[in-house]
Amino acid sequence: MHLKGPIFFLVIGVFLLGSQYISPKISNKPFSYFKQGEKLVYKARYGFFDAGVAVLDFEKNVSKVYDEPCFKVSIKAQTTGASAFITTINNSWISYMDTVELKPKKFVRNIQENSYRKDEVSEFNYETLEVAVSTKEEENKYAVENYEIPNNIQDIISSFYRIRSIDFGKLKKNSTFDQNIFIKDKVYPVKIQFLGKEIIETKFGKVKTYIISPVIPSNPLFEGNNPIKAWISNDINHVLIKAEADLIVGEVILNLDDFRGLNGDLNQKK
Repeated sequence: MHLKGPIFFLVIGVFLLGSQYISPKISNKPFSYFKQGEKLVYKARYGFFDAGVAVLDFEKNVSKVYDEPCFKVSIKAQTTGASAFITTINNSWISYMDTVELKPKKFVRNIQENSYRKDEVSEFNYETLEVAVSTKEEENKYAVENYEIPNNIQDIISSFYRIRSIDFGKLKKNSTFDQNIFIKDKVYPVKIQFLGKEIIETKFGKVKTYIISPVIPSNPLFEGNNPIKAWISNDINHVLIKAEADLIVGEVILNLDDFRGLNGDLNQKK
């Protein structure tokens, strides 16, 4: 998994991986917490410095992939402030997910980090349980590799929306769940722990939230138990409000900075 540049992008990556495909815990109305046309803007800080911005766009119109209707969601992330003077990052990801189960059909990854470039397209086939990954080598020339996948696979964007479909009210504190996510050339098993509820202060006022934390193996980069946490709104939106990573070299904080197209107001009951 290519993770160059500011730690901000590591935090984004970990939380986009933080999803579970646990059918009994999915809401009876899995898409009731978000809708097409939604836009989320996140800003990150590393200590006292601005680190970067990430924008998630859920396209209003349904796309077609292999003649099947799909939702299209894109993420654009770039460095800002002091971080932009150290390294220049301008990355984008696009996921095409089926409109029934949010299973990825096609995933596009465009990475621009200083002089490094990577253009990649992953196409998921659930009949053969394979994903074909096409990597651009030069203009109009791609190298294609096929990899085996389980049926309950996600990409890093579809997983973000799957986690918002979880009925957190039915989860027991400290319960954990597993998920399989395909990145680049490998299936990554991810375990998430549900830590409970909390009311937090934000630029939008006090927000009721659920707390989750990806289970991180012993790693010299992180510090303490549950070094990465995310706060998901306990309302009709299930939107990521905040994320924190406690690192040996300091703390990275990711905050929701702006939004549009939510199902309702923050804290609005389901």
